[in-house]
Amino acid sequence: MRFLTLQLDDNTKIDINNTFWGKETIFYNEEKVSEKTSLLGATHEFQKEENGHPVSYRIKVGLDLMRGVVYDIFRNEKQVFTNHGNTAKPVKSIILILIGFLGGILGYLVTTSWLGHLSDTGKLIKGTLIICGITAGFLILVSSGRKK
Repeated sequence: MRFLTLQLDDNTKIDINNTFWGKETIFYNEEKVSEKTSLLGATHEFQKEENGHPVSYRIKVGLDLMRGVVYDIFRNEKQVFTNHGNTAKPVKSIILILIGFLGGILGYLVTTSWLGHLSDTGKLIKGTLIICGITAGFLILVSSGRKK
């Protein structure tokens, strides 16, 4: 999934792609220049020649609970782009965290009342549903920071 396309000038375009499984791919003018796998973000570095001069790029991709996926792009050690200033409504993030938490509590209550008489199986299913509820809330939170 493409997260960001940045047109630096008429001849320079950078694309940042990321999969659900954490595989980050950086493209420079449609050419793959870096690929890493990370759950919380990675730093990509590459060099290109522009107008006969060597240019170095460093792209930091990270995850911020309040903003979602964040980027810092440096060209010759000078920052040319960041989205840290784009605040993704903290209230929305808090609500999504609460949804995940409430999903976990609901999973606990349902399994306690329906499967409470099963000792080991009930505990296993109860724990699984709690984790699923919290994970679903986290995934909703992370995906809310992505650009459409």
